[in-house]
Amino acid sequence: MKVFLNGTQGRLNKTLQEVAPDVDAIICTGGTNPRENPNPGIAESDVIIDFSYAKATRSLLEHAAKHNKPIVIATTGHPLDERAALIEDFSPRIPIVWSGNYALGVNVFFYLVRQAAKLLGPEFHPELVELHHARKKDSPGGTAERIADIICKERQWDRHASSSYGRHGLIGARPDEEIGIHALRCGEVTGEHIVYFAGPHERIEIVQRSQSKRSFALGAFHAARWVLDKKPGHYIMEDILGLNTMDAPKLEAL
Repeated sequence: MKVFLNGTQGRLNKTLQEVAPDVDAIICTGGTNPRENPNPGIAESDVIIDFSYAKATRSLLEHAAKHNKPIVIATTGHPLDERAALIEDFSPRIPIVWSGNYALGVNVFFYLVRQAAKLLGPEFHPELVELHHARKKDSPGGTAERIADIICKERQWDRHASSSYGRHGLIGARPDEEIGIHALRCGEVTGEHIVYFAGPHERIEIVQRSQSKRSFALGAFHAARWVLDKKPGHYIMEDILGLNTMDAPKLEAL
């Protein structure tokens, strides 16, 4: 499998290059710039993996569509409306895997959060805290945004109206239809996410901690191999792992 890796200098890109021989992947490195011709590595590759910058995504998708190449996007930091527009514009043309996190454990974590949001009634208030290293540039991260997407979808809430990014001042009582999203940036933390479902008499906490960036790289390569023969469309890691076909019954509120 020949992989065009968009960018070479990021920490995750370096991890991808280290992991590639273990998964029988050949890396074609390069980058895209809207003012330049497409890097020839795209045409020669089987699939594209992007761990770079949000501002480069549209240009990269244009090159991918031109050469009819499937793409795995792991870049975060896109505004919600921009991300939705990119998916709408390009998923009819090429297969796109776009997830906030590609680690296996994180995606099982997504499944557990989905089931909790579905099973627990509105009296269980969701709150999300995410922690990453001090150099992470976007806030909140893509994993946190995905968690908020899942909770809002299961509870049929408006994603924008229900999201509260931190709290400050005299803001009044917390409404039931709200998810608080809090981002911490410090030290050398690879990644940590805690979702609280706090009810009137008990609290559930679902926790995920990443110990190595290697888990992200392995998941991205798994996604790249999976998407090679897929039809145009938008896919997420949960599709690849079959988690979207697993379900649990909804419980009546106690």
